[in-house]
Amino acid sequence: MRARSWFAALAIGLAISCRTNQSIAQAGEVEELHQRILALDSIDQTFEAIPFAKEYAAAIEKKSGSDTAAAVALDILVDLHVKLNRFSEAEPFARRSLAIRKGLSAADQVEVARNLNNLAFVLENQSKYEEAQHLVRRSLAIREQALGPNHVRVADSVNNLGVLLVRQAKSNEAERYFRRALEILDAAGQKDEGRIAGVLSGLASTLEVQQRSAESEPLYRRALALTEPLLKQERETSARATPPPRCHRASSETRTTSFPMDEIGHHFSQE
Repeated sequence: MRARSWFAALAIGLAISCRTNQSIAQAGEVEELHQRILALDSIDQTFEAIPFAKEYAAAIEKKSGSDTAAAVALDILVDLHVKLNRFSEAEPFARRSLAIRKGLSAADQVEVARNLNNLAFVLENQSKYEEAQHLVRRSLAIREQALGPNHVRVADSVNNLGVLLVRQAKSNEAERYFRRALEILDAAGQKDEGRIAGVLSGLASTLEVQQRSAESEPLYRRALALTEPLLKQERETSARATPPPRCHRASSETRTTSFPMDEIGHHFSQE
């Protein structure tokens, strides 16, 4: 979606801007709604995409009922709201998507686990740690059974439990989960520097809280060594990119990066 050249995105954006006052219900097909959402989001007009995404979700559910397509449409709404840090508004869509997937007769349990994780992410960002922890534990159990104990997604769930325990000042328990996540990533031969750095810094922070700085400092240095090249590459890419003209957004709607992570900082993995 974001690989689209800015020339194409600009052309689509200009076409959309000429028609935003038309009723989508009258304008055409459901697929046109989908393409408008993608086009708006590709030029960082996420707030403007939300009304179209709501119509799209309603149209899909009316057409298909409570099926996988309806869950996917709701996931789009979750993603758009999260990108704007509007977690309380994302929550009902995340809950509805999870309910739909759990209710399918041939439910894909891996997808159910993903929905559990993403609802937990939304709750974690509202400081609803107890419920978030319960959801992540359910996600972890599903993933261990469906994917095996050494899968990278299992490591994500284990890391997320560590993050939630840190939020609840349970550093001793969190330490065990961060160490286990690192062991899983190592066993899986995982080379994702950003993912590994996140777990390393999570473990380092728990050791620091326990006043074990001699152990935490080398972990912070390892995390920094892994993330520095990624951050440099990101900065260079941003510097080369020429952003397209953007429509005005109300000042109260501030665009933020989705799923922010400190340069060295443990984070909850949203999917």
